[in-house]
Amino acid sequence: RGLIMHSDDNGKTWQQADVPVSADLVAAYFVTSKAGWVVGHNGVVLHTADGGNHWVKQLDGRMAQGILESHFKERLAAGDADAQNYLDLVKLNFKYGPEQPWLGVWFKNALEGFICGPFGMLMATQDGGRTWASWIERVDDQQALHFNAIAGLGNSVYIASERGTVYRLDPATQH
Repeated sequence: RGLIMHSDDNGKTWQQADVPVSADLVAAYFVTSKAGWVVGHNGVVLHTADGGNHWVKQLDGRMAQGILESHFKERLAAGDADAQNYLDLVKLNFKYGPEQPWLGVWFKNALEGFICGPFGMLMATQDGGRTWASWIERVDDQQALHFNAIAGLGNSVYIASERGTVYRLDPATQH
């Protein structure tokens, strides 16, 4: 329910953080001891710049729906033959409102990061989460599998999906 606890003394004492949402939060990632992100239900992405004391909302399900629908409508208008399928997927994901969770979050550095979720949902940021863009179309995922986690190792980025499927980002093609 949006509860984040933090400790500044190696877990001896804990304090409740100032959090702007009441949605369940399911994954966190910090690039430094101060800069981190948390994702969860209702499409929530939160960011802290002070080690977890205070959090600001960068994205929610309504915002994500608008970004994704606009993106695929633009691609459809430009003649992208696959855009309608992606637009239909986005509409299906948000059929009952902006409740879908982001299940994973990973940042390469303080600016470049990814969030992933059910039914092939994947978004990226290049500015620390101020803006987000669709990466759904960059994954060869014909079945719209759930993306349960995302992580980087060395120069590679991996998405753990259902059915034992793991995706690896090709840095050369960005797919």
